Amino acid sequence: MVTYPEILKKRTNQSQYKSRRSECKPMLNEFRPLKILYATHGYKPAYRLGGPILSVSGAAEELVSRGHDVVVYTSNSNLDATLDVPVDQPVLINGIEV
Repeated sequence: MVTYPEILKKRTNQSQYKSRRSECKPMLNEFRPLKILYATHGYKPAYRLGGPILSVSGAAEELVSRGHDVVVYTSNSNLDATLDVPVDQPVLINGIEV
């Protein structure tokens, strides 16, 4: 009769996995900046829209400080008013293209 541990030994040959692991190059020392896009209904200085503006801007600024490229697509709405910002060209706010 075959026992359960013997079946496991037959199914998983550990020597196969060790050879594959030695071929893999560690990526811990490599840094590749990400390109990140946020699409949101408002961005700084549209503070009347509330919490999402602060959340998105905080996350975007932290990502830029870590070396990533961040772009935000948004509107010029500030609830009952429109912001006086150009809508036909990108604007740089704290290192973020909006």
